[in-house]
Amino acid sequence: RLDPRKGIDKAIRAFAQLDRPDAELLIAGTGRLEESLRELSAELGVSDDVRFLGFVPDEELPELYSSVDLFVLPSEYEGFGIVFMEAMACETPVIGTEVGGVPTAVDDGETGYLVPKDGIQELGARMDELLNNSEDHQRKSTASRSWAKDHDWKEIARQIESVYYVELN
Repeated sequence: RLDPRKGIDKAIRAFAQLDRPDAELLIAGTGRLEESLRELSAELGVSDDVRFLGFVPDEELPELYSSVDLFVLPSEYEGFGIVFMEAMACETPVIGTEVGGVPTAVDDGETGYLVPKDGIQELGARMDELLNNSEDHQRKSTASRSWAKDHDWKEIARQIESVYYVELN
């Protein structure tokens, strides 16, 4: 959803800081802020490099996550942040904000980065860092996939079962 809570305006502002003529910001989703986000992109001079994809069906998300170099969601609040897990399962490093459940989904420095929710400068710096360091990017890509595999539903169920089994015996 393109609503204020998702912080897409911060992603656009951080993207505008990058000095990368080869970079493109893809924005998936629909919502009441789309027009103002388009205007912000134009105001910051990056409208040619920002693509609004609209609604992306669930079955197309893995292909989208796999096609990008990094996933960024600078939310004001997220309950858990399942989208981070989805991106990491596709070997895509992630950048999220230190809010709600995001820190439980993002292993800062390993699968990507956590930034302060008002840290647009830091968000841009982390984006630039991941895009400019292919060795670090590859390490975080591998770690992302591994982390997601270690936290899939079957593994979580196994861990819960082991806790209950120990407690009952």
